[in-house]
Amino acid sequence: MKSIFLFLAFSLLFFSALVGQEKTWLDAQGNTVFEEDAVYFTFDKVKDSEKYAIVHYYKIGAIAEEFTMSFKNKEGKFIAYYVTGEVKTTGKYTNNLKDGVWKSYYRTGKIKEKGRYKNGEKVGVWKTFY
Repeated sequence: MKSIFLFLAFSLLFFSALVGQEKTWLDAQGNTVFEEDAVYFTFDKVKDSEKYAIVHYYKIGAIAEEFTMSFKNKEGKFIAYYVTGEVKTTGKYTNNLKDGVWKSYYRTGKIKEKGRYKNGEKVGVWKTFY
């Protein structure tokens, strides 16, 4: 009973913090747009360090993608999600370019496609799974 109360109190605090923040509406490419043209939204954050986490949300509030920014470039781990919460794509960015192994997944969690990027270009053999 005590744990349920703590969970509900934490959830209330979390959602009230989200409501108080300013939303920035984004199109599919991450450009700022008006709400009616948006696919995603994010919350304005104070960027107090060289690296900071970015989270984009679908309009319904579910997490769409997570990544790290460094000096205005995507840098490091990237994860995209389906609206229903399953992982859609995983990969890594280096200097704002896709780099290393990238995987896309079906909603069931099984791998859909797998391959490697170098300097933002697909290289080597790419495998598609049915």
